[in-house]
Amino acid sequence: VGLFALSANSEDVDRRIKGMDLMQCVNGDLLIQVSVQQGDPFLDEETLRITGAKMMNRWGHLVDVAVPESSIIEFAHRLPSSYYMSSIHEEEENNNGPDSLNSISYVQNGFNGTGIKIGLVDNGFSDTVNTVIAAALSNGTPVIDTINWRTSTSSFSSGGDRHGTGCLEVLLDHAPGAEYYVHRASSDAEFLLAFDSLIAEGVDLISISVARRNRGWDDDSGDRCLALNNAANAGILIFNSMGNEALRHWQGDFNDGLTSDFVHEWVDGDIWLDVPGGVPGINGTDTSDIQIEMQWPDDGVDRYDMYLVDVNTGTQLDASFNTNWNERIDWSNNTNAAITPAIWVLARTSIRPEFEIFVDRNVEYPIAESSLETPSNSTHPYSIPVANVMAPSYGSPSGSQNIVSASSSWGPTNGGHTAPELTGMSVSPGIAYPNGFGGTSCATPNAAGATAAF
Repeated sequence: VGLFALSANSEDVDRRIKGMDLMQCVNGDLLIQVSVQQGDPFLDEETLRITGAKMMNRWGHLVDVAVPESSIIEFAHRLPSSYYMSSIHEEEENNNGPDSLNSISYVQNGFNGTGIKIGLVDNGFSDTVNTVIAAALSNGTPVIDTINWRTSTSSFSSGGDRHGTGCLEVLLDHAPGAEYYVHRASSDAEFLLAFDSLIAEGVDLISISVARRNRGWDDDSGDRCLALNNAANAGILIFNSMGNEALRHWQGDFNDGLTSDFVHEWVDGDIWLDVPGGVPGINGTDTSDIQIEMQWPDDGVDRYDMYLVDVNTGTQLDASFNTNWNERIDWSNNTNAAITPAIWVLARTSIRPEFEIFVDRNVEYPIAESSLETPSNSTHPYSIPVANVMAPSYGSPSGSQNIVSASSSWGPTNGGHTAPELTGMSVSPGIAYPNGFGGTSCATPNAAGATAAF
């Protein structure tokens, strides 16, 4: 989510809106999330009427709004400056599992999750999910209850990637006798609604393999942590993927280096954090977009600005000037040539707190420590953050070194809480991922499913 405070500068609002990667509804409207500050009035009827916007889901201070593309900038200008607008993303994260985790022996002896209720929350379920569900029901799985918060129906046919389908397959491998409550949710509001529903259903455990960044520096901060902790307080075990950010993360104190000029030096003498893999041009086979997120402890002061520059020319490609505790850049390379970008951070004040950067690809000076994503920053004892061990290494002798996947996010949390609690295994092949489902996204349902069997 590209969270930013609306600015009094109309040109800045226009630039930020045009740079957002916005999801489209089935009818072509753009889907956004609006966060209302405590004590402020909610969206007024005149703004909705004039812009043709419609409220979709609401949870507390969060509301998902569908806005016609032609009205999106006007809608932004009409919101009070204390509101926050966010884009909503369906991101692809974050049957050898039972053999590796030894739940196969339990399943073969009748301990297959019978009597256990499992919740699954994910942002994407491809059409193959119907095949997976039909096969599971025909093989004896008693209940697979589904809801799509985007359409408020039980149908997942409105699209989405295969990520959630892969998670469901892994869970079913371990616990085919359990009852399943499967929710498709992308926005924070949908996520909170899904967790409220799972609490009401009385599930025993929840598996979530969709992690997010820039939701708050502190432990237990952010709306997704709130949802997780609400469920944990209800006695539900929540297995959550820590993310695959160890090589895509930097964290540390601001370094003036030798210059003391308010420009951060990643190492002495280097003010640019390169993204060595570059961003392909529009004719490339890989994505031509790059997403960069930055946050620091929130003390109510705008401490930093963030820039994206071309390493070869020094040209500024984009910038983020948020007025709160985080920055985000979503930049697309619209040229035909690949560009190697670098990140440049400027301090706005003499007080320069520790900060962290997440990028959607590997960075020049990665810092693996504390690279976990939310809601793995929950400190509740029923929150189980999961890291990833690749299949060939899973089951290695006690004391084996360097078996956790190089990409798997590390702890501790920013508050010093230990993470991960468990590791799970990947890669698991299935209908959704014939060549294998990987990362902490696969490790998490492997750990959750095996727990249901045990």
